[in-house]
Amino acid sequence: MKKKLKRSSSLFFITFLPFLLWQCTPKREEIVVRSTVAYPKISLRTDYYATSQASAILDITQSGVSTPYSIRFVHSINPDLSLSVEFLAGFGTQSFTKGDVLPFRATGLMPNSTHYITALLTLPDTTIRTDTVQFNTLAANTLGHFRPINSPLAQFGNNTQLGFATNGKGYLIGGNLSSQSLYLWEYDPQSGEWSIKKENQLASLAGAFFDNKLASAFMFNGQHYVGYPEASKWHFYSINLDTGAINAHATIEAEGTRLFVANNQLFVVGISTIAGNDQNKNLKVSEIDLTNSKVTNTYGVVTKNYDQVALAQMAGDKVHIVLTNFAQSAQAIHRFEPVAKTLTVATNISGKLPETTILSTFTANNQIYYFSKKANDNSTHYFSVFNPVNFASTRLTEYAGSAASNIFRLNNIFHIVGANGKGYMIEANF
Repeated sequence: MKKKLKRSSSLFFITFLPFLLWQCTPKREEIVVRSTVAYPKISLRTDYYATSQASAILDITQSGVSTPYSIRFVHSINPDLSLSVEFLAGFGTQSFTKGDVLPFRATGLMPNSTHYITALLTLPDTTIRTDTVQFNTLAANTLGHFRPINSPLAQFGNNTQLGFATNGKGYLIGGNLSSQSLYLWEYDPQSGEWSIKKENQLASLAGAFFDNKLASAFMFNGQHYVGYPEASKWHFYSINLDTGAINAHATIEAEGTRLFVANNQLFVVGISTIAGNDQNKNLKVSEIDLTNSKVTNTYGVVTKNYDQVALAQMAGDKVHIVLTNFAQSAQAIHRFEPVAKTLTVATNISGKLPETTILSTFTANNQIYYFSKKANDNSTHYFSVFNPVNFASTRLTEYAGSAASNIFRLNNIFHIVGANGKGYMIEANF
C-alpha cells in the first residue's frame, strides 16, 4: 500500500513538473508591463481653465528615479501626441523630488472643449517616460466651482481681510486686532503662491478696520489706497506695493458707507437723516480731496424710506447707486454722472435684488457682479450679476463658507478672502 502511494506521488510530480517550471518562469508580458510603467504621475491642481491665457500648476510625483533628469510639457487638443502639439515649457536637467510643483502656461485654449497635457520625462539613459492628463475648459459666460485656496491663509490673520488685484498680481491685507499687526501679502498667478511682503505694526490703526465689511482698496492718481468708514469719518491708508508698507494718510469728515473712483475723482456716498423727518433722507455723494484731506463738493438728493447704500459701482458712463431699507424689502436705484456731477431721481426696483448684504462688487462687460451674504448669516455666500439697464439680478453660484469678507478678480479667476484663515477660488469665462 505504501509503495503504491510512493509511485503515485512520483507520477504526480513528473506529470506537473513542466507546469510548475512554467509558472516560475518570468512571463514576457509581465516584463513589458514593468518596463513601461508611466512616471512621473501628473495631476492638474486646477481642473478647469477659464480663458485662452490661463495658468496652471502641475504636481509632479517622481517614482523610481533619484538621478537628475529633464522634463517638459506639451499641450494638445488630441491625445495622439503627433497631432496639434504645442511645446509649453522645459525645465532642463535638474533633480526633482516627489510632490514637486512645476508651473507652466497653456495658450490657445478653446472654450467648452477637451484638452490634454502630457509630461515627457527624459532619463539619463535617454529613455522617455510620459503621462497624460485630460481637462475641460469652461463654456463662454459660465463659472467653474469653488475650491479652497491651498495657501497659508491662517497666517493672513484672524480678522477681516481685504483683497485686491493690480499690475497682474493679487494682494491681501489682513492681521490681528489684538496685536494691531497688519500684513500685506502678494499673490503670483504664475506660481499660484502667496508670499508676505511686509508686516506693518500700526499702533494708530483704528480697530474698526478689522471688523469693517465696507473697507475698499482703490487706485487714485497712481497711488494705491485703502479706505474705510467709521461713524462720520473716513480713514485712508496709502499702500507701497514695492516695500509693502501701509501708512496712515488722512482722516476726513465725510458721511458715507461706500466709495468709488470715477472720472479720475474719488467720491464717498451715504445716506443721512433729515432732522424732524423720519421718512425723508438725504442721499449724499461727496467728492474727496486726498491731497488736502477734505471734502470739496457734495451732491445730494432727497430719497424716501431708504436707510443704506447696497452698492455704488461704475458701469458704462454712470455710477449706479442702489439703496435699500434695513429690512431689505424696498430697493431703489439712483445714477450719478461723474462728468456732469448730477444725481438722477430714484427708480423703484423693489424685489430685483435678493435680500443679501453686498460685500464687494466689480464691473465686467457693463454688468455689475457682486459678492454677498444674508444678514446675520455667515454660513452661505452668493456670487451674482446685476444688469443696471433692466435691473435684473441673477444668482450665478453659491458656496458654504464662513466669515468671508470680499472677492477680487485676477485674470478671470476670483479669489474669495475671509477671516479665520478661510479662502476660496472660482474661475469664470466672461
